Amino acid sequence: MQRVLIAEDDAILVKRLVRALEKYSHRLVVLAAADGQEAMDILGAQPVALLITDIQMPRVDGLQLLAHINEHFPLLPCFVMTAYGSLDMQARMPKDLLRFYHKPFDPAEMAAEVVAVLDDPSFAEDRSGVSIYSFLQLIQLEQVNCRLDVDAADGASGSLLFLNGRLWDAECADGRCGDVAARELIRPRKARYGIRFFPKDDGPCRVSLPLDTFVDRSLGRPGPDL
Repeated sequence: MQRVLIAEDDAILVKRLVRALEKYSHRLVVLAAADGQEAMDILGAQPVALLITDIQMPRVDGLQLLAHINEHFPLLPCFVMTAYGSLDMQARMPKDLLRFYHKPFDPAEMAAEVVAVLDDPSFAEDRSGVSIYSFLQLIQLEQVNCRLDVDAADGASGSLLFLNGRLWDAECADGRCGDVAARELIRPRKARYGIRFFPKDDGPCRVSLPLDTFVDRSLGRPGPDL
């Protein structure tokens, strides 16, 4: 039996998802957590085959949970639910978030996709944790105020500051800042992430280009020179 973990504080939605997954009860065990901390506790106590998580949750939210997954369970496939977003944003979400659901959605459709992913032997191939692109898109989508600390395997480290989901500042450990630091930190590589939240700050903006510019250039998409 494979375990599917749902991290969601909306009890009604959890019941709907559990009911939809009951169709596959001969092969799935469904676990539920009311917030990210409870989900972390469950993950530390027993193996889980797939995570379904909301972003907005009390105590520990979905972004912090995904950072924990990135560090400790990089092969765990993740489905993400959010009340925000659009078809354009969904199309831009990186593939390491295997599915991205804009509420409301059809729980039966999600249940079928859970089984399809678990039946696909290739779903874990080339996985090395949730990418920085996923974190950036989710931060932008949720319009949060936060600091994302990046500690990359190649030695690069620093932080990205977001205000209302907008990339506001960037600083590398070596002192580089602004657009130059953002370009260095927003690159495809394995990295660990830490997220801290804070009230809106009125400090100066040192990043002149929008977030998507750095993401697009890092992924090889056409864009302005940095």
